[in-house]
Amino acid sequence: MGTSTRARRRTLALLLTAATVGTAPASADAASSWRCEAAAATGTVLGGLAPLPTVRANPGAVGCENQSAGAGMNFPTPLDASALLAQTAVTGSASKPAEQKVVAVGGVADLRLKSLPDLPVTLPQVTVPDSLSSVSVSIPAVPNPLPLLPPLLPAQTITVNVKDLVAALAPQRLLPTLDLVAVKGAVAYASAECVNGVPKLAGASQVAGINVLGQDLPTGQVVEKVATLLSGGSIDPSDVSLAGIALPGGLSLTAPVVGPVIQTALQGALDALPAIAIPATLAQIKVTPGEQSTTNGLLTQRALRVQVGVAGQSIADVTLGEATAGAGDVACGAEPPALECTKKRLVLVDVYQRKGRVQLLGAADRTLAGQTVDIVFEGTGKVVARAKVGLDGAFKTTAALPAKSMRSGNDARYRAVLGSDESLNLKLERRMVVEELVAKEGRVFIVGRVTGPLALSKSERSIVVTRRISCTKQEVVGRFRPDADGTFSIDVPAPAGESAGVYRLSTRVRKSKSNSKTFPTYTLPRAVNLLGR
Repeated sequence: MGTSTRARRRTLALLLTAATVGTAPASADAASSWRCEAAAATGTVLGGLAPLPTVRANPGAVGCENQSAGAGMNFPTPLDASALLAQTAVTGSASKPAEQKVVAVGGVADLRLKSLPDLPVTLPQVTVPDSLSSVSVSIPAVPNPLPLLPPLLPAQTITVNVKDLVAALAPQRLLPTLDLVAVKGAVAYASAECVNGVPKLAGASQVAGINVLGQDLPTGQVVEKVATLLSGGSIDPSDVSLAGIALPGGLSLTAPVVGPVIQTALQGALDALPAIAIPATLAQIKVTPGEQSTTNGLLTQRALRVQVGVAGQSIADVTLGEATAGAGDVACGAEPPALECTKKRLVLVDVYQRKGRVQLLGAADRTLAGQTVDIVFEGTGKVVARAKVGLDGAFKTTAALPAKSMRSGNDARYRAVLGSDESLNLKLERRMVVEELVAKEGRVFIVGRVTGPLALSKSERSIVVTRRISCTKQEVVGRFRPDADGTFSIDVPAPAGESAGVYRLSTRVRKSKSNSKTFPTYTLPRAVNLLGR
């Protein structure tokens, strides 16, 4: 290995060291519900004709394991790099996911994107007008030196085709051999861990030495350049060889006396033709550093995106260094919100009808994760559904609707049972239910319905939304009115700095259509993950 190659590998090693300080890997077989993935490079080369090497660690981002890739991999022409690396790591004990940390790192060293003569690029074509296939040439008469004899050549106008002859004057054009883009190093870094009961996602990228067509560029900003790879020019039709022009029968450039006259007429016609433009060949280059996005609780960091086109055709659209990390199913909080204000280890959170089924939501102590909960219908005492407790303590399932004769009765109640633990029972039919509760982009969205008859007064119909501050305190966060049929779809701001929230709604309804008197009704308290996972 040469000195320059060793230096380039040291460049990448230094970048990786800076990105992974303090992340001593756990054992290689450590199981974790965190998510992570890394790639040295992603994207397309030559429109997909030259696949990038699969240099990925932990592809799919499902779970997170210690993996490393990159040795012996090379980029396809016209890309080249001295080193490629993708690495994922997990620290901490697999039995305590909330105390673990995951890291993903991907990058390249000494990448070069070249212009080469044999690139499969169609260069801009010279457009020779069709009018050159029928150029009119006026030939003057050549008199006969002998009196009373007809002229040696009568005056006439002929048409000649010089289109192919002009096209043949176009020079052979090949792309030059040079570096369009050179990057000394590009590394992306992403990590995830629990901090103060909340998943903390972090991403960073490091880019060293960006050079475009020999010019050093700043590494921290988007740069777009258009450069000329082949200069334009023109074709002069007067350079066409007269000998190559096909003449009508009876005419010859070499005939005595008349030949020079024909040559002069042809050359004059060619001299009068306009020049044919040879278009320049341009390269379009854009480099974008440090792109970052977060979707569904996964943070993805990209070090550098390089987009290069030649003559309007994509040569490469590649991202150098990509790393993804997220909390996955890890629950950072101490307890599910539904258990915070009770001594029970098992609660049934909500029961309601939807899409012809009974929807059942619950929460359990996280030590019960992986175990199965029985759902018992009080009307019959039978188990009507089962659900598995997730890593975050949540569980959900559905059951068949009970007989119509039982749905409205007081026995239409459900409870959750797991060993010696059991929840309070919840009644199926209530006057107000929440059917959907999600958090997204800083808002909490709540969908539900109020069963009529609704209050006659608009003010009494108002729905009050409260959020639990503590087990003894709550605050009003919004007021809304349902639609005429009692359904509602509302949203309120999510509190800043919180990982979860517990919401409850209330309104007033009439007992019957014939009685205008109202009484309060409430939804059951429902928790939502404010991180949107």
